Amino acid sequence: MIYLDNAATAYPKPAFVIRETLRILHAPIGNPGRSGHLLSRRSALAVFRARESLARLLNMNAPERIVFTSGATAALNIAILGSVRAIGRKKERPLVVTDVFEHNSVLRPLFLLQRENKIRLEILSPDSNGALPEERILSLAPDLFIVTARSNVTGHEFALFTLFSLLKEKGCIIITDASQALGSQDCSFQKSGAHMLCASGHKGLMGIMGGGLLAFSHDCPLLPEAVFSGGSGSDSFNPQMPDTLPDRLEAGTLPLPAIVSMGAGAEFIMKLGLSQIREQEREIKRILTEGIRNLHHFEVLEPQYPDGPILIRKGDHASEQIASQLEKNGILTRGGFHCAPLAHRYLGTEKTGGVRLSPGIFTTKKEAQKTLSLLHRMDQ
Repeated sequence: MIYLDNAATAYPKPAFVIRETLRILHAPIGNPGRSGHLLSRRSALAVFRARESLARLLNMNAPERIVFTSGATAALNIAILGSVRAIGRKKERPLVVTDVFEHNSVLRPLFLLQRENKIRLEILSPDSNGALPEERILSLAPDLFIVTARSNVTGHEFALFTLFSLLKEKGCIIITDASQALGSQDCSFQKSGAHMLCASGHKGLMGIMGGGLLAFSHDCPLLPEAVFSGGSGSDSFNPQMPDTLPDRLEAGTLPLPAIVSMGAGAEFIMKLGLSQIREQEREIKRILTEGIRNLHHFEVLEPQYPDGPILIRKGDHASEQIASQLEKNGILTRGGFHCAPLAHRYLGTEKTGGVRLSPGIFTTKKEAQKTLSLLHRMDQ
């Protein structure tokens, strides 16, 4: 079996991540932050250590500004819905700007807010160079700007640090979805310039499913209102969620095993080195991209982006059929629309979808060559 679906979830998981996750599952533990006894304190310490590890990976000196969630979708919903609520207390129908490469975990909350007439929404397409129209964005003066750090469809990336700096001067809040980038590139706030970062724990961080994070920069001028309310383990007589992070946005019992796996994933990444991970994944993507571009009937969409997944199509053939044929030969990919409908409309694949090949840190050159050999046979 050749696994090329790391954009959906990383596989295999590093042995260190598996070992640390099993350790917490086998250990006598309590509910973190919900009791004062030994087992609860052990769990709380495990959560704190994971927060510290992730803070080091993001070059943050305030681990409490990392909020744990059930996944990237929950993180994005909290960031988007909560920010709009907070902004809406001062300004009616704030303007939100985003782009066509966003995942449905961004688009659907925005469409919901638009239907409820709570926001004005602008969705922008890249120009012929793949860049967003920065002058137009500045002229719009958005209240909230949401952008992916890396597309889950083609690896499309936007260079927006300068734009972010200018938008900040205008009071804009900036959210980035780093689900596809965290773990293989520098996603620190110093590098991106964003205010909030959302990510999943089971992709680039190589943890198990069930965990995600929402991180806040030190200069973030706004904290989202709580989308979920419930027990926080602190300030129990307050009828609202606490004002301080992370308690403000962590309602209910935390997904302890997933959190531990995320922290272990961060440690694994830092030990191996972001540059090594990125170069290894880039090399596999380069081999696959160049090989597919030499075929007659297959096309690579946006081959100019060196990181992330590869999207291919074969004429008018349905992508699910191609993915199924690959699976029959032991190669696991993903066909369809990848929860990114506007990206496929932009790419012209809204009818057929595309087959996404997403290598990971453990994908080998031999596996890439075997994949190319099969695609060559399918190209006849």
